[in-house]
Amino acid sequence: MSARASGLRSLLARHLAVLTLVQALVAALGTTFILAPVLRRQAEQAMASTALAMGQRLGQVVLQAGASVHGAAELLASSPSGTDAFDLLRVAALRSPELERVYLLDDRGVLRRLAERGVDESDARRLTGLDLSRSSLLRQAEAGRTGFGEPFLSPLSEQLMLGVIHSAGRHGWLVGEISMARLSKELAATVGSSGYTAMMVDPLGRVVAHRNPQRAGRSVQLSQATLKQIRQDGQLGQLQLDGTDWAALSSPVSAQDLGWRVLVMQPQEALLQPARHTMIGILLFTLFLLGVAFVASLLLGARVTRQIAKVATYAELLADERSTANVDPVDIAEIDVLLGSLDSLAGRLHEREKALRELNAGLEAQVLDRTEHLQQANTALNQTLTELRSTQKELIESEKLAALGALVASVAHEMNTPIGNALVTASTLTERAQALRVQAT
Repeated sequence: MSARASGLRSLLARHLAVLTLVQALVAALGTTFILAPVLRRQAEQAMASTALAMGQRLGQVVLQAGASVHGAAELLASSPSGTDAFDLLRVAALRSPELERVYLLDDRGVLRRLAERGVDESDARRLTGLDLSRSSLLRQAEAGRTGFGEPFLSPLSEQLMLGVIHSAGRHGWLVGEISMARLSKELAATVGSSGYTAMMVDPLGRVVAHRNPQRAGRSVQLSQATLKQIRQDGQLGQLQLDGTDWAALSSPVSAQDLGWRVLVMQPQEALLQPARHTMIGILLFTLFLLGVAFVASLLLGARVTRQIAKVATYAELLADERSTANVDPVDIAEIDVLLGSLDSLAGRLHEREKALRELNAGLEAQVLDRTEHLQQANTALNQTLTELRSTQKELIESEKLAALGALVASVAHEMNTPIGNALVTASTLTERAQALRVQAT
């Protein structure tokens, strides 16, 4: 076994962990680059629909209140002089629940009649004769601009109100006051439990209504820098207010000539909170999957390890040449196929081993036969070598004798010539000596 080899369970755990982490990474990237923009668009659509609904609802409320005052003013204008206007004012005030009070001013701005929600006629008459000539609404009407005016501090309730004024003919001016707190309640009711912060602002940035009732009666005005940050195209923008970064979206109030807008805001943190929750959910689910993968790898690894142990045992039996040994059945098809392959391999190996043994036996017989032949040939060669050596020795002796004979013959030939010459000379000398002797005698 290799020193770097690892257990099956740890290998499965690592692979499953890597697979889970890759899936988590893909999910996180999908959340960041796909889901987060989708959630932002959904939040933008939800805020846009909420802003549109609030604009329509508040426009309906304001127009209904204005229509009630305008209708009552026309009735007063068409009524004869001396008509008691209290009942008419009371009906106008009760017809529109947004109207806090309706009162009649003469041409000098003196209060003549008053109908207020929750106040009876006797209490209302106590305020008759009050000088309201300095009212901004009256100055607006005298300048020829009837209808809704700017939010003002009501001299009757000393609360911030939204006023509407119309001419009542010879009776004077009919004024209706809409409580900004009531508008704020309508705003809060329209927003509901969505968690948005909503307000209604006029063209100068003054807050006409606010979702928070505690801020509804305060004179709050947004700065020009803040107004410039508010997008007018119904798209989601960014806004910094009260030290908080907001995602803001505005929609016009569906009331003509007002120029008011509904501003729906949500903190940037809250806007990104769904994506953040999704990321946390993915992280927790990833941790859960890692735990499941670890447990599954342990169980699966143990199961597969047992099956592989059976295969290893069977392989050892085959290695011990016990090919007929039985192995416990396995329930994993791949391992069962592996066992079948081992059986087939063992059979082929047994056949090859048998063939090798027969081949070895034949080779051994051939080697013995050839060895015997070689020994015989070696013996014959040794005998031939001995004979050759004997023949060589005889040839050498013969060659020596032939050389000696040739040498003797050569020496004899060399000696015969001088000896013959000496004998001839001696014979000649002998004959002459004898002839000399004869002569001498």
